[in-house]
Amino acid sequence: MYYPPGLAPCLPCSRGPTLREVLWTLAIILATLWSLGIASGAPLGPWLHLLLAAAAVSATFALLLAAARARVPGARTGRAR
Repeated sequence: MYYPPGLAPCLPCSRGPTLREVLWTLAIILATLWSLGIASGAPLGPWLHLLLAAAAVSATFALLLAAARARVPGARTGRAR
């Protein structure tokens, strides 16, 4: 693909998000939706707690993934090559 001089995408930007970034983004979005649901006072009960549980699971996976990568010397960053 041709890019005019000065407008070529930078190498890190063209690879896309890592799994860790996706998991953290998902956790933040779900936690935000949960807090908005609680603040609204709508009678959604169990659904709001499912959002919180999904956010907690996503954040836990992101933390475990980061810890596993930190322990393994020379581990890949999870980006597609």
